Amino acid sequence: MDVEEAGYVTRDSFNKVKYVFSATSDITESLAQSRNGRMGQESVGPTGRVSFSSCMVHYPDGMTASTIVLTGCVLQYRPNIRKDSRYGLDYVTVGMPVEYGSALIKGARETAGMNAEFKGSGCEGYYWSDMDIRGLTATDVQIVVVNSNGSGSTVQMSIMEAMEIMESSVTCDLICNVSASATTKSVAEIC
Repeated sequence: MDVEEAGYVTRDSFNKVKYVFSATSDITESLAQSRNGRMGQESVGPTGRVSFSSCMVHYPDGMTASTIVLTGCVLQYRPNIRKDSRYGLDYVTVGMPVEYGSALIKGARETAGMNAEFKGSGCEGYYWSDMDIRGLTATDVQIVVVNSNGSGSTVQMSIMEAMEIMESSVTCDLICNVSASATTKSVAEIC
């Protein structure tokens, strides 16, 4: 099986690929043991048995990707309303098209037998989730600004700095690893 570093998934191609989740290991196996990196790890927590399952993208030509590049996503900056609030930090919300989320949920149900839901809320054709980006720097993220004639230039700043300057939503491609987790007392969440 060939494994690609990243596979691009667009709104035109999302239904041509399969999202396959790894099988979880048995709880009686060593908690420290894992299969293929972090695939199939299990642990016991206060809510009972916990299972994790990683997602792979399978392409029609037989190629497989462990990292997924989702195009057509949205980043939205949300400033802190009250500057004196220690809990209301500035943050960025990411919107992933519902088509992608639905395909991921279907993959988790069919290949890992997980009754999955997306961790986030659905609104206006996107699944929205908050991002914790405080640890990201300009070296962790590549921001390319594309002007009206289609040419792009790289910006050397953090996501938060760029979003504060733009003060609006921007479309983006997200490079991510997708996984699902479930306990014996909850529905699996895709994150």
